[in-house]
Amino acid sequence: MVMENFIRDALHQPRDYTAYHVARELAELHPEKTILEGKNWEFDLDAFVRAEKCSVVAQKSVFQHATVDWEDPGEKLEERIENAWLNVLWNGELFDVVLITWAESCYR
Repeated sequence: MVMENFIRDALHQPRDYTAYHVARELAELHPEKTILEGKNWEFDLDAFVRAEKCSVVAQKSVFQHATVDWEDPGEKLEERIENAWLNVLWNGELFDVVLITWAESCYR
């Protein structure tokens, strides 16, 4: 599997298999790294970036899919990353963060 198709291929999997597929493929692509799985409400990367606690550089070889929230006129548009492979710089360490969004039990 090539990195460019990683997210696309993951989202083609049955919903109850997506998380397993992603973890297995990441472990095969990067056997020297630790793979941690989490939920967006437990680790809100967008909020962490807005608070300037880390910085993000997108992987240019993977399409970054984002949505924009605009709740009230006059308020700032807020981008939310849905699907992307990112390099995150935190406390002087560079991490790969893969964000993949899918529906599960009526939640994204």
